[in-house]
Amino acid sequence: MRTPNAEQKKAIEHSGGVILKAGAGSGKTFVLVEHVVHLINDFIGKNKDKNKEEFSRVLASFLSKIVLMTFTKKAAGELETRIRVKVNSLAGENKLWELARDQLGHLNISTIHGFCHKLLTQGYITSLSPDIEIISDIEYKSKIEELIDDGLASKQLSEEFDDLIYGHKREIISSFFYIFQSPELRKLWAASPNDGPPSIPLHDFLKTMMGLLNIADSGAIDFDSYKQFAGKKWYDNLKSFYELEKSSPLKDLESLKKIAVELKKRAAPIKTKEDVGPLKDYYIRLKKFKEFFKLQETILAYYEGDKSFFDKWYLLLKELFDHIELKIPFFHGLNYSDLEYYTLKGLEIPEIAKKIRNNYTYFIVDEFQDTSPGQFEIINHLINNDFNNLFCVGDLKQAIYGFRGGEIAVFKKCEKLMPKTLTLSNNYRSQEKIINFCNDFFKLIFSLDAKLENRVSPPFEIEPQVCPDPQDLGGVIRTLVKVDDTNKMGKPGKSEFEIIEAVSILKRVEEIQKDHPGEEICILYRMLAPSRYLISFLLEDKKVFLAQVKIPYNEDPVLGIFKVLLECHLNNDEKVTLAYYEVLVEGYLKHLNFPIPGNLVEFLKVFNSDLQIIGTLEAFRKFFFSLGISNSNHTHNMGHLSSLININAEDLELIWIQMGIDRSATYSFEFQLGRGGANLKIMTVHSSKGLEFDHVILGGIHTLRKGGGARPIMGKGPTALMWKEESKQGKFYYSPGYLLEKEIESLKESSESKRLLYVACTRAKNSLSWMDIVIGDEPAFSGAESWIQALRQIESEIFTTNTLCMDITDVYKHGEMLQTKTPFFHQGAQGMASKVGHTIDHKLGTISELSVTRLATLLDCPRKFYLQNICRLEDGDLDRFYEDEEEVDIKSSSKRGTRIHAIISTMLELGEIKNINSEDQAAVDFAKDSLAPLKNKAELISEKQIKFPLFGFMCSGIPDLMVIPKSSDINFKIIDFKTGKSSDSYWFQLSCYAYAAYYLNLFDKTREIDLELYYLDEQKILTKTLDYEQLKTSLFSTWEKLNNLSQVNVDHCPTCRFRNMCYPSTPGRPSYDKINPEI
Repeated sequence: MRTPNAEQKKAIEHSGGVILKAGAGSGKTFVLVEHVVHLINDFIGKNKDKNKEEFSRVLASFLSKIVLMTFTKKAAGELETRIRVKVNSLAGENKLWELARDQLGHLNISTIHGFCHKLLTQGYITSLSPDIEIISDIEYKSKIEELIDDGLASKQLSEEFDDLIYGHKREIISSFFYIFQSPELRKLWAASPNDGPPSIPLHDFLKTMMGLLNIADSGAIDFDSYKQFAGKKWYDNLKSFYELEKSSPLKDLESLKKIAVELKKRAAPIKTKEDVGPLKDYYIRLKKFKEFFKLQETILAYYEGDKSFFDKWYLLLKELFDHIELKIPFFHGLNYSDLEYYTLKGLEIPEIAKKIRNNYTYFIVDEFQDTSPGQFEIINHLINNDFNNLFCVGDLKQAIYGFRGGEIAVFKKCEKLMPKTLTLSNNYRSQEKIINFCNDFFKLIFSLDAKLENRVSPPFEIEPQVCPDPQDLGGVIRTLVKVDDTNKMGKPGKSEFEIIEAVSILKRVEEIQKDHPGEEICILYRMLAPSRYLISFLLEDKKVFLAQVKIPYNEDPVLGIFKVLLECHLNNDEKVTLAYYEVLVEGYLKHLNFPIPGNLVEFLKVFNSDLQIIGTLEAFRKFFFSLGISNSNHTHNMGHLSSLININAEDLELIWIQMGIDRSATYSFEFQLGRGGANLKIMTVHSSKGLEFDHVILGGIHTLRKGGGARPIMGKGPTALMWKEESKQGKFYYSPGYLLEKEIESLKESSESKRLLYVACTRAKNSLSWMDIVIGDEPAFSGAESWIQALRQIESEIFTTNTLCMDITDVYKHGEMLQTKTPFFHQGAQGMASKVGHTIDHKLGTISELSVTRLATLLDCPRKFYLQNICRLEDGDLDRFYEDEEEVDIKSSSKRGTRIHAIISTMLELGEIKNINSEDQAAVDFAKDSLAPLKNKAELISEKQIKFPLFGFMCSGIPDLMVIPKSSDINFKIIDFKTGKSSDSYWFQLSCYAYAAYYLNLFDKTREIDLELYYLDEQKILTKTLDYEQLKTSLFSTWEKLNNLSQVNVDHCPTCRFRNMCYPSTPGRPSYDKINPEI
């Protein structure tokens, strides 16, 4: 059993009021698990004298008030498993721990979104229905678009605003979508005034911007100390600007204009080898000033020009926000941000907050460095500002989820409010050389600005880690890649850098695999785009690997096939035959290396007819299944397709149009080449959080790929807008709010990039490697903030350097080979596989999973099956079809049957049952007497749920009784107890359960099976004896009815609950009165 060290022991043995700084590999998860165990152990010590029932009851209440929140569902699942394993290990030593193990289900372990969902569904917050469904981003964005259109419909827009809105509508939709993804932004917009935009005084704007740009007052400089350079242009420029700045500091429009004139002069570079430290720093500051003053025109326009257009533009967008905010709760579906937002709004009501606090009293928050301000506000309400009820664990150096709202300021604020701060400084993951490298490297780069040029105050205290078990193993390896560019073929750029890096990484991988066979290697990228070259080389070498890749939805083969089918259905031009679309589908199947049916045209015809009967999504699922293709990636592609169908209300033309609109949308997919465990992995740093690998190689470090394109017309905050003084003006101005927001985002991105690099480096256990490319004499990089520029800051003594040489001509050859970018499914089946032994036949079913009882309605009538299981109509949906009918008093044995089944099941388990009414007693006695001879010859299993595949689909059900023989003198039996009239569907259900028994290997397939119906009121038993092949044939004949759900069994109509709704649309059906004149 692992023993905690002294630091861990302090972090475990407390009851709250602690913020724990836990660095990489410090045993954070171990501490969290042991802390929960400590809380339970403390409870046991205080309540050990209670009797068993009272102890269990009080412990359940105690655990139910503890909430452990972490960042991902995966992490929550891991914590729950490890807590259960730990408590289970203690349960063998102590009876009270056994009781504790039984009550662990009351402990709340989830993400913060999961906990918010729980509060909302428990009905604490009455302003929102507890019936919550989380919808996809595409569906939520569609809600936003619909509400914007609705809000604009009632407005009489002037021509200038009409052009502005509809010319930038996609940007406006995306901006509002982003706002409604953030509780903080949503609250900010909601609080923004309705009579005009909030103002930002010029002095405040300039002061804030100077601080963000790190060009605030530099203090006094003694230029006389460097007067030997007087007359030099660079010296005179610097001194002139310095004197102007001191006499007229930047604070108002007058000083702004004066400084702007001076900055028009060219800032001559310093030309001297002498140490002129302060002047060099001031020169860098002057260059930043010149860069900032490029914005002079837009600043003057806002503070000096006519802002009436800006004011109207703000009011229009504010009105749109208010309209969306008012209406969106009444639209179907929420996103994860909504869960936080409505929970926060509810907690702001004292009565609701008090009720919740009565039921949840202690909170443990993991990965606290990624907590957003809104989430912290929720936590603060939950603890009622009593930080003794909170335990937070995190590491500021690993805060990498700023794009989800995480703010390191939250951690720093909470640290000041917490009674106690503890630290875990030991790193149990990495070898000593890696730990020492990370200590020195990150102490340096966290103290440099975004461009790694100037020293700045680090954003937080950089605490070094310690290796508890120093060994001279592993290491940090830099591969210096020298590229001979004698044969120049143009200036190498991003693609060439990434190709050189990929070739070099591949060689490093081969070295590690040779020296350390079987050990895990992971290549980590900030973004996945540069990995495409490495993946191509790995595919070429046929290496076994697992790679995380980004797949554009428009390149997904499943969605591609669907679009072909859609076009086939929509195209009514007889000149374009089905054969044309057959060729397109065949093309996909050939690329995927799947068998192609000889009658593919028939499949297309069936799909077209199925669209009308079972709907778009089910028709496509059926088509896919008919081809014998399994799709493990269905969560992404079929989920996306389901969203498209929903938001376009099954309008096929709109679905087709929508599929062509957003061609940039992607999803992450894990691609594996080769079978078995892949010890070589490629993934993003974000995905690697919480993981560790024997060897880590840093990829994509020479290039910095940022989102390109023009900036959106709306920022995030209410004052962050692009605007014009008049409609005919060519270019837009930026509001001060927009400029500040842009600079803050840039600084956050730069800071987070360093933290991402920290996370990447600290995943390594035994070795950490990277490539350093030099082309000719020039160090290669694209972007001052690329990771290689940071790695070049560190002294070479800390790491080992190997050298690799290559020629630039080889790089360009690789580039030409990889120039044509093909869809990813050309290289791999992308989660799809052809089902082994599947016979291609379009006469197969459409439903992915059904209960045996529902499936049995096929025997009654295929149309009934369609209405009940595809349309999912319930009794309430049918009321209006029976308004003019008197209630028909048809005796149903449903409730009585359920009761008798329960009595028989209990009797088989416990023996005699007393106090049964006389009518039921006769039925129960008949069953008891009939089963008595079987008790010693077989095992009787009553009402046990089973799941099994039937012709490729999952079925489930609960047979009344399975009789498993102990000897060969009786057959395996499936028994069903009935109190009503006979029905063919009963035999079908028994046949399904018999098939399941064969499938589950409950007995030999060479033996026969008895199907028995016990009619308890009539006191008779009907028996059918079938073998395996007879069962399959019988079941398949019913299953095939799924292929034509428009069929009607008129003999079933008199007793069918859908008769009045179904009758008018059933051609050729006889008069209902003639079928049953009594009804």
